Amino acid sequence: KALKKVYLLYFNHEFEDGHEHTVLLGVFSSKIKAEDALLSLNNKLIQEKLAVYESRLERLSWQEGFATVD
Repeated sequence: KALKKVYLLYFNHEFEDGHEHTVLLGVFSSKIKAEDALLSLNNKLIQEKLAVYESRLERLSWQEGFATVD
């Protein structure tokens, strides 16, 4: 059976000045594996900044493009 979905584990930090820094930490074949990886990071402050997202293979996820903010 071909894999059609993956689960992405991201770390996101928002700085005091409002800008954000996001890092993709891993790509997993199941939500359970992604959540296990999240829990393996023992630092609770880091866990609060982690998120798991489902994504489909062979498909663009972001088609809106860039916007200029004045």
